[in-house]
Amino acid sequence: MRMQWGSVLTLLAVLSVPASTFAQASLTGTVRDSSGAVLPGVTVEAGSDALIEKTRSAVTDGSGQYRIVDLPAGTYKASFTLPGFATVVRDAIALSGAFTATVNVEMRVGGIEETVTITGESPIVDVQSTVRQDVLKGSLITELPAARNIQNIAILIPGMAVGGTLDVGGLRGGAEVNTFSAHGGRADDGRLQLDGMSVGGPTGGATANSGGGGTSYFQPDMGNASELAVTTSGALGEAESGGPVINVVPKSGGNTPAGSFFFNFANSALQGSNLTDELSAQGTRPATEDLITMRDLTGSIGGPINRDKLWYFASGRTKRTEKKVPIMLYNKNAGTNAWLYEADPARQAFNDSTTHAGNVRLTWQASQRHKLNVYYDQQSLKDNHEGGGTATTSPEAAGTADAYPQHLIQTGWQSPWTNRLLLDATFSSSIYDYGGRERDGNATRDLVRVTDTGIQSGIQSVTYRSMNWNENHAFVPRWKVSGAYVTGAHSFKIGYMGFVQDQDNLNFTNNNDISYTFRNGIPQSVLMVGDNPIRFRSRAYSQSAYVQEQWTLNRLTLQGAARYDYARSIYPHQEFGGSQFHPRVIDFPTDTEGGVTGFHDINPRLGVIYDLTGDGKTSVKFNAGRYTDSASSDGRWTLGNPMSRIQTTVGRTWVDANGNFNPDCDLLNPAAQNLIASGGDSCGAWNNNTFGTEVFSTSYDPDMFKGWYTRPMDWEVGASVQREIRAGMSIEVGYHRRWIDKWTLIENTLNTHADFDPYSVVAPTDPRLDVANGRVVNDLWNISQAKFGQINNETYLENNAPGVNRKNWWQGVDLNVNARLSGGITLRGGAVFSSSGDDWCTYIENGYYGTGIPEGPSMRNCKTVTPIQTELKGLGSYTIPKITVQVAGTFTSRPGPAKVANVQYTAAEIARSLGRLPSGGAQTITINVFETNETFYESISTFDLRIAKLLRFGRMRANLGIDIFNALNSSTGQTYNGTYSTANPSLWGTPTLIMPARFAKIGAQIDF
Repeated sequence: MRMQWGSVLTLLAVLSVPASTFAQASLTGTVRDSSGAVLPGVTVEAGSDALIEKTRSAVTDGSGQYRIVDLPAGTYKASFTLPGFATVVRDAIALSGAFTATVNVEMRVGGIEETVTITGESPIVDVQSTVRQDVLKGSLITELPAARNIQNIAILIPGMAVGGTLDVGGLRGGAEVNTFSAHGGRADDGRLQLDGMSVGGPTGGATANSGGGGTSYFQPDMGNASELAVTTSGALGEAESGGPVINVVPKSGGNTPAGSFFFNFANSALQGSNLTDELSAQGTRPATEDLITMRDLTGSIGGPINRDKLWYFASGRTKRTEKKVPIMLYNKNAGTNAWLYEADPARQAFNDSTTHAGNVRLTWQASQRHKLNVYYDQQSLKDNHEGGGTATTSPEAAGTADAYPQHLIQTGWQSPWTNRLLLDATFSSSIYDYGGRERDGNATRDLVRVTDTGIQSGIQSVTYRSMNWNENHAFVPRWKVSGAYVTGAHSFKIGYMGFVQDQDNLNFTNNNDISYTFRNGIPQSVLMVGDNPIRFRSRAYSQSAYVQEQWTLNRLTLQGAARYDYARSIYPHQEFGGSQFHPRVIDFPTDTEGGVTGFHDINPRLGVIYDLTGDGKTSVKFNAGRYTDSASSDGRWTLGNPMSRIQTTVGRTWVDANGNFNPDCDLLNPAAQNLIASGGDSCGAWNNNTFGTEVFSTSYDPDMFKGWYTRPMDWEVGASVQREIRAGMSIEVGYHRRWIDKWTLIENTLNTHADFDPYSVVAPTDPRLDVANGRVVNDLWNISQAKFGQINNETYLENNAPGVNRKNWWQGVDLNVNARLSGGITLRGGAVFSSSGDDWCTYIENGYYGTGIPEGPSMRNCKTVTPIQTELKGLGSYTIPKITVQVAGTFTSRPGPAKVANVQYTAAEIARSLGRLPSGGAQTITINVFETNETFYESISTFDLRIAKLLRFGRMRANLGIDIFNALNSSTGQTYNGTYSTANPSLWGTPTLIMPARFAKIGAQIDF
């Protein structure tokens, strides 16, 4: 199965065949007469200002049911007409996201010119879809005390997990990857969509790129979104993966010209302090992100070019943030030949972030049956091009983060061909230049990069002297086409979609092609690089087709889908070598057979929904589905890349006997050397003997890259009950379980468990270590000296390895409350109670290991079960009448990180139990004396508040407000020092980052 036909099909599909956007809202119900008999042939017309074509219509089928699908968010009026009966009008029906509103109507005999208008509360319980979705209107987003970026909004949704530390008030940089998950999914299996089309692509990475098919640097314009719809479970055939989908629907303009101007500002004078006496007593430098300055400016305008025909909307944004880096100070010795880090107490490191973005959207109703839209977005995101540094990386060695320029163009066509047939097509193209480019004026190119695993100038594990950088490029075209045939009781849909992800990554280091590891200023080891830059190229292809059906039988609705997924990857021409440590150049021609040559999966998905009380106010739902890992530039897709299979770097231990900070050994000689007697140094053997050769250190099971049902995948099941407890308010309880399958495992054929010798260590005596205090850590193993560095890995698909079965699961209970109350009160929130587990003990029992699973016979931590953890989310907004003051707040609480205590044991300490020195000349071995997920730090919580005054001047509205972030001034740690140094044990467990101190933003928005 080749991709050439796919390219042709794609082009034809985009040019001539309609398709479907991601599921929008639907209006459905049953029409009866006054006797209760169903009425077929009733014309149902839904109208809204959100429709450029003004109305959409349907006709009830033989069962009296009607269904109007793919309606954009808005407030609708539905009219029901049938000769011989009075016309019925139901108004004020609020639709959003993929919600299915059930509106049942009773018609009485009368003249068609008679009109009966019914006004009631909009439905709030979806009794015809298993999709679990939270929708935030654009107006609500602008009311909340959030930084108007996707991370800050997504984290407010119950069940959503956003990558990285908690971003309080937008202090995190702009050039950050949007990674998010839900219900225990992979960190990057979330999908960010713009108007129903994924904008995912690359996500950076130091080597072959760690990129999921749905994550990227793209920052949607949240301040000008029409709505944000977050789907966390229950999706059918359109869903690319089992992770959450965040769909941002941009504004499209309208028949009335309108625009807005937004500005906010904060600086150090608007921030307090949250350093408690306890933190101050720890004697370390503050681990706070102190604000220097922050400003955000956005403008937008939209309206008609031709009323009811052509609309436009455009916006632009510029944002600048500067903050101090926790703990880190500038290095007095930066740019010099000095080998130690010396902190400059007068200069604290700082981070800077600059964003410039602009977009424009055109919507054209070419005819009653044809609507087209075009969207273009260009962004420039640059972080740390002036400052830089982290809590453990000195500014001169810290990398930048950037995504500029990045371009997104999206075109779509939608056609309600008849009252029952809906067609549409979408094509998008994303071009990214991203990564962490070299900082202008970099003075560290000729200096060796150093990481000290001990302590220098009071900082644990500091990296300094020289920076690494990368330059990455990606091109990602996407397309999808589909058609839906809808009657009252049935909704049938068929679709096809695909994308290509072309990746080109360059990874640079200093001109010496080497880096050192010290311990307390004393050299320990060196790492040599075989090429500079190291270049990785890859290309992944994905194509999918699906069919899905929905059938409503009275109170029961059945949903089902089957999705066929096909994917492959290739590796364009690459070269490696030509450096001082790898003089020979290895040429790798374009490889079309070494990667994924063809994954085939048919993924079933189903849902059952029952209207328990028959009044549309109580739903009982069940859903189940199989979902595959998306094609990307990561994981299985790049394992076959020859650049991933050869050894591109090699390390060795080093004793700097002559104290000149230069490894005086023959570094090209892989054998151990002791030249101390002749005035040189002692260097251990290479830690991988395949460096410098074309020998692949890993071989792969062919079934890992081809065939039916061999692709990484997961199963999801869920059940829930939702009840409307009063008008505009519902409560929902759900159970979800997810488990991952199609793992791979590794066997090193050059050794067995018999080649390892056991040893144990004793944890430090320290009451702060709690359960780990003074414990004996057993089941530790060290490879024999004769087998050190001997590697010939065979990697297998778990299905092909007898006797093994890895079990990885997540399960949890969700509790959600949603309220749209009279008086303009909006309340939303929820709690998730979850646990997870991972069991790979059978791998060790059968002589295997894997990614994150250590080689050797150790069974330590092979089975872990995380205790039940609680996550809380909430938001609310209310405008106080008469004084027109708006009050809004958000609250989040998530579990703290697991405790880690990495203790460095010297070779002599290990030898007491091992009976010999550790192999490879290792001077230290680091061991975490806690078990995996054994105990956790306290939960991380924050409460943010916004107070604003609303003013009106004719058609102009002004919103003057103050946002208060971390309003309760929490000083909870987000990250902690996990290194336990016996030389300075007090540093262990101290926060390396606490919550930012309470600060305020002053801002204004003017709508006209």
